[in-house]
Amino acid sequence: MAPNDANPLARTAVNKALEIDPDLPEAHTVAGMIAATYDWDWVKAELEFKRALELDPNIALTHYRYAFMFLSPLGRHEEAIAEMKKAMTLEPLSIVQGANFASIYLYARQFDNAINQARKTYELDPNQITAQNWMCYSYNAAGMYEESLRIIQKVGQASSGMFAAEVYAYAKSGRRTEAENLLKKWKELEKTQYTSHYWFAIVYGALGDRDLAFAELDKAYQAHDWFLERVKVDPFLDPLREDPRFAELVKRLKFPE
Repeated sequence: MAPNDANPLARTAVNKALEIDPDLPEAHTVAGMIAATYDWDWVKAELEFKRALELDPNIALTHYRYAFMFLSPLGRHEEAIAEMKKAMTLEPLSIVQGANFASIYLYARQFDNAINQARKTYELDPNQITAQNWMCYSYNAAGMYEESLRIIQKVGQASSGMFAAEVYAYAKSGRRTEAENLLKKWKELEKTQYTSHYWFAIVYGALGDRDLAFAELDKAYQAHDWFLERVKVDPFLDPLREDPRFAELVKRLKFPE
């Protein structure tokens, strides 16, 4: 679902949950998620996550989402890693959680750790899409494009994320024609389903098309794209950082000083 369709439903549900039980920790966790990813209300997000942890410090999901959706996007990387380690102690076999732990390392630019964590999770279940995605992204971030492409060719393009990983790998390894042909195929999906403008921006940046990249980032802003809160820390956006439009986008997301 598009975030602008999904998040109002999520907000209604979590508000109902909190009406029934104001001390339900999972509800405060979800309220923090909505505040961070959809409202970009960082003060409220932190209050909700901390309230959830205060109510029950032994729920892996809270530590994981606090790290993934709040601490890491704000560049508080060591705190994020520590929270993810707590989450993994509580739920060591969670595939989605373990895969997203790789992203925490990736955004901290600890690429070797990202690859190692992604590989551990991918080997637990090579068919799980989040594990596939972060394995490919971790390889791409480290410049290991052939390794990324080998996984994609094995599993196929099951998601918008895998399209992005493949286009990016082709673009960065100098195979521009293949990248552009695949990008056209991916753009066709926009006609029938929600696709992430954030990831379109990343691949346009990799192709050197800054204007198209910023056009997609503006669409991502309007759509409240799930990944947009990561703009400050995402190494895949490095080709765009020196452009004045990037600083303006960061300002619009209301990050704390």
